[in-house]
Amino acid sequence: MENLNLSMEGMRQAINDSQTIIASAVEQRIETEMNVLRLHASLVT
Repeated sequence: MENLNLSMEGMRQAINDSQTIIASAVEQRIETEMNVLRLHASLVT
């Protein structure tokens, strides 16, 4: 039973880690898109 608890905890940790990685990637993508929009805006004006 203890092994099952340990593997559940490991899975929870892996899910948390992957969510953190995904959130970070999304944040970087949004930052990149904002920079592109700023660049376009500066070229247009």
